[in-house]
Amino acid sequence: MSLSLQLYRGAAALGFALASPWLERKYAGLGLEERRGIYDPSLLSQLRKRGRPLWVHSVSVGEVQSAAPFLRRAKVALEKRPVILSTITPTGREMAVRLLQDVPDRVISYPWDSPVVLNRALNALRPKVYVTVETEIWPGMLWEMSRRSVPAFMVNGRFSDKTYLSMRRFRSFWREVLSCYTGMMVRSRSDMEKLIDLGVEEEKIEITGDCKADALMERKAGLDKDEILATLGGGGPIVLAGSTHTGEDEIVMKAFRKVLNRYPDARLVIVPRHPERSRRIARSASDLGPVSLYSRIEPGWRTLVVDAIGVLFGLYSVADCAFVGGSIAPRGGQNIMEAALFGVPFCQGPHYEDFVEATDSMVKMGICTMISDEDTMATAFLRDLDGRRREKVEADCRDYFQGLESAADRSWEIVAPYLN
Repeated sequence: MSLSLQLYRGAAALGFALASPWLERKYAGLGLEERRGIYDPSLLSQLRKRGRPLWVHSVSVGEVQSAAPFLRRAKVALEKRPVILSTITPTGREMAVRLLQDVPDRVISYPWDSPVVLNRALNALRPKVYVTVETEIWPGMLWEMSRRSVPAFMVNGRFSDKTYLSMRRFRSFWREVLSCYTGMMVRSRSDMEKLIDLGVEEEKIEITGDCKADALMERKAGLDKDEILATLGGGGPIVLAGSTHTGEDEIVMKAFRKVLNRYPDARLVIVPRHPERSRRIARSASDLGPVSLYSRIEPGWRTLVVDAIGVLFGLYSVADCAFVGGSIAPRGGQNIMEAALFGVPFCQGPHYEDFVEATDSMVKMGICTMISDEDTMATAFLRDLDGRRREKVEADCRDYFQGLESAADRSWEIVAPYLN
């Protein structure tokens, strides 16, 4: 173990010890014991009977959605071996329970990356194989997996320029951490090249595509569009602002006012990235006309503010055009594939560092329009509400998604032999 990794582990141990009182208050009732590596006796009894589990870790909502197709394939193939899914955020755990139901045998909270906690957790769970989804990399956990000879894999790996440059500053440290992986399945050649530059052996890396495409297609197949339309009620065209961050809602509302000049019956749906902001947004939108919250939809609304999680995907299916948030605010962008899956023409701002490859492709194909302020957003909305453009975008989106399927199958084929 290098000095830098020793220092990390020491700092993690000290930080956990000092922060324990605060952590216990913050996470009381939110999987506190599991975060400390202490598990329900019924889970441990199940593991003793059925064998060492496949452990898949997805930090939050987006990663859970990416992991879903991989987990379903694992569940079908592993008749007896248990499957555990861990998350960090409460919203991630809620999404896992709602979306995956009984696919994982148990959903748990991820343990803190402190040596004492990790030893306790791994001694209890004894995983056969460990899988991380996207870029959820915890150095302490990976080192422990390597020390215990537990195969570790990355599925649907993606490395934004920001993440890559940050890791490159501490290249020797991350080279050692990443070397703990048995295999790394990434979405694109760009991701592969970044890993090679960070010191990962090329033989360990496979380009498998994006599991999110598999996940989205599975969810689309089970969607009832008529039910969503009935829930929203009748009215004019829908402009959808998805996963908005602070500061973006106001820009959307100003742009929407200009849309109303040409489409006076248009309706605006705002889905904030953090639902706790919904009431404040609803108050700000009152001068546009009648406002309603999604939790209790009132007829005749002009603006609908969503105060729940897990509904944005379905709303894209009924949208006429969209703005994808986290892109005017410097948040690296949000998942643009949901809008594209339904053939919805959309716009986004200049901050899309987490989705560079997909965005560049969709801009070239004319699916996505780049905007910077309320004026360019309004222009994009008005252009996208043209029915002829919608037909072209739908055709382009079908072309885009062809060839993206089966990333989960390819990833599972690599991991499966290690579970025999």
